[in-house]
Amino acid sequence: MIIRCPENWPLIEAGLLEYRHLSGSPGDLGAVYLSRQERWGRIAETRMQVTEYVPNRKITVEGDWANSVKPGGGFLVEPAAVGTKVTTFVKAGARGITRLIVPLMTPMFNRSLDDILSNLKRVLEQQGAHA
Repeated sequence: MIIRCPENWPLIEAGLLEYRHLSGSPGDLGAVYLSRQERWGRIAETRMQVTEYVPNRKITVEGDWANSVKPGGGFLVEPAAVGTKVTTFVKAGARGITRLIVPLMTPMFNRSLDDILSNLKRVLEQQGAHA
């Protein structure tokens, strides 16, 4: 599955340039990655680690503190009445003045999460068409 391995995430997240595996078993608990993202015209590199992993169900990554933000998030896969429900979530920390800004940015984060799910659906449908 595409969301099991963070190396695939640039296929579905705009601005995510690379998710390079550094250590540990890829996609498993404790695996470490280097995330390269372009945001607002800048490239940011962050060390990310898989902090939760339940096969075929959940993967969560958390990054090192980058100034006043600790990035993180993941995917949850659940059975649904028809098909499968996939939820993406942000699990980020903020400190200092950034804590005051986060509520103002929540609508932007939500649009980004919606875009990720739309891109995931498109990629999975394309893969199914080529299977």
